[in-house]
Amino acid sequence: MKKVVSIIVILCSVTLSYAQKVKLELNLKKGEEYMQMMNMTSGISQEFQGQKMQVTVQLKGALSYVVTDVTAEGFQMDVTYKQLSIDMKIPMAQKEMSYSSEKNDSTDVMSSLLKGMTGTAFQVLLSKTGKVLSVQNLDKLFQKNLKSISNLPADQLAQFKGQLESSYGKESFKGNFEMITNIYPEEKVKVGDQWQIENNLQSGFVGNLNSTYSLATIEKDYYEIKGEGSIKTDKSTSLLETDGNMQIDLNGKVLSDIKIDKKSGWILDATLQQTIDGAFTMGVPMGDAKGMSIPVHINNTIEYTDK
Repeated sequence: MKKVVSIIVILCSVTLSYAQKVKLELNLKKGEEYMQMMNMTSGISQEFQGQKMQVTVQLKGALSYVVTDVTAEGFQMDVTYKQLSIDMKIPMAQKEMSYSSEKNDSTDVMSSLLKGMTGTAFQVLLSKTGKVLSVQNLDKLFQKNLKSISNLPADQLAQFKGQLESSYGKESFKGNFEMITNIYPEEKVKVGDQWQIENNLQSGFVGNLNSTYSLATIEKDYYEIKGEGSIKTDKSTSLLETDGNMQIDLNGKVLSDIKIDKKSGWILDATLQQTIDGAFTMGVPMGDAKGMSIPVHINNTIEYTDK
């Protein structure tokens, strides 16, 4: 009889935990440091003039977030890149490129630029629901960093500046960061509840990420959130100044599995799987004429941890 009662008590406890509503939000403490480790692997397949080209890119980063103040708006933070690296493989061209902020090679310009991005804080104001309200002094970090290579030809300097801003600039930081932080619902939720979030993307292309999140489980130390989203570029604002105008027309899906700490709300562990298809149209004029279309398929796996 005691075993039966025990089983009933356990079942009731489980039922209550799934029925209870909880407030999912950031609850960071002033003076505390929160870490974020990012590892992104991107597989890009393009078809150009009948030939297929595969490119694999791996981006890694370690960031420190120190809460300097807690206000009604949210959390004022000093953010510092601790380590950055880029690895690229192009099998067709038999090329492998590797850049890292940990290299000490003055002839490796890209690694020197990554190194210059580390160790200096910029400021971010983050809301309790994970929205980046402001980013300050990141542009000063870029300007200071680019001065170290000011002796390069203007075209090369512009190329390196564009590559850095595309991956680590203000809008890129905001869009990438919010993909895993702008996930919290406005109201309390229980297991199984769903809510909608829209994010603007600015990393490499302009677009929107519309996601549906749900509270999957409540564990002892963390909440698990799962998400499904769709990515779509905005063609009207996707004209980039490269060697000529380029129009980017991409559509894709995103699956997210995110674990957040029960006390702080900080991301403990997250995995995002992105599948994107579409085309780059090269040489797009400002009129109605058509350019050259290059089909592209992208598979991204992005992993985040707090240590």
